[in-house]
Amino acid sequence: MRSKLLNRLSPEENLLISLCRLDFTEAQKQELKDLVKTVSNWEHFIFLANGHGLIALCSYNLTATRCDKYVPGKQLELLRTAFLKNMTRNIFLKNLLVEIAGLAVKENIDIIALKGNALEEMVYGNKGLRQMSDIDLLVETDKAIDLRNILLANGYTSLPLISPLHKSILPYLKAHLPSMEKNGAIVEIHTRLFEQKSNSLTEDFFKTASRPYENLPNLYWPDPQIHFLYLIKHLVRHENTKDLKLKSYLDLAVLCNTFGEKIINDRLFEYARDVNLEDDIFEKFRILKLLWNSQFPDIIDKAITVAEQDRIIRHLISFIKDPFREGRSKRARNLSGPLSSIPGKKNKAVFITGYLFPSLTYMKYFYKTD
Repeated sequence: MRSKLLNRLSPEENLLISLCRLDFTEAQKQELKDLVKTVSNWEHFIFLANGHGLIALCSYNLTATRCDKYVPGKQLELLRTAFLKNMTRNIFLKNLLVEIAGLAVKENIDIIALKGNALEEMVYGNKGLRQMSDIDLLVETDKAIDLRNILLANGYTSLPLISPLHKSILPYLKAHLPSMEKNGAIVEIHTRLFEQKSNSLTEDFFKTASRPYENLPNLYWPDPQIHFLYLIKHLVRHENTKDLKLKSYLDLAVLCNTFGEKIINDRLFEYARDVNLEDDIFEKFRILKLLWNSQFPDIIDKAITVAEQDRIIRHLISFIKDPFREGRSKRARNLSGPLSSIPGKKNKAVFITGYLFPSLTYMKYFYKTD
């Protein structure tokens, strides 16, 4: 099945997949060297690498494996410039994360870094390899508005609220509070990571997190297993939108390679059943095996039929060839979706009234008009 996939991809697309790893055996280095020599359209390769959020990693790995000498000078310079820009961006975002944690610690607010910020240090080696666009933070529900107010008081701006009435119920409206911005960086404060009425699995993040810095006692990295499940949920959410990139699958692969049985065990599937992600877990494991020949327990292979494998291959081919997902847009959000997670009849009434009577500021923002 893997050969069936790779044979339908161009040399540029196969090179992209081959460079999506953190370590290479000698055999893999030789295969990579042979593959690089077959690439003729380097502009298309750079288009793919940039579109899938992997250009920094590709640049680094081409140099690390000494395959950069086969890349034409103009394209090699573009790759190296992209890597340096990504490293600079990551340093900036890390400093901003530390700044936010420093502000939050004064109010006894614990923060768990999610997605890019956590992965860059936990599995990518803090080398500027994981492309990041924003900062994702998880805080306890009753501390979310406090953190938002702290950031607003320290130079951050926020997207407009649908209605001022929603201020008191912001943590329950969706996965994160309205995005905030400072110096071109977006910050998203999350309170609910899974669609659970009890929010118990999100609360488990705070019970299992680890602390990376002694001088920042309120900043934590997430437990790899629950974080892995959240990344799958996030990937599924963006399955049919422009936001899905190949780097999302690579995140799953490197997490599995780094933490192994700490992630893949019976508890993972129990968690997945609790949040209705069991089928998605099996499918994503199968995709990792197709892309990188990853080794997983037999139960994963048995759970995927031949017909499903063909569908997955068709999806992967389309997805890899079209990194900017032309013709796709963000999924329309079900406005009544948060109702089930908003506690109390009074808060539900506030939520509905706010949507019926949105603010003028929000309407101007939503319709992009003055």
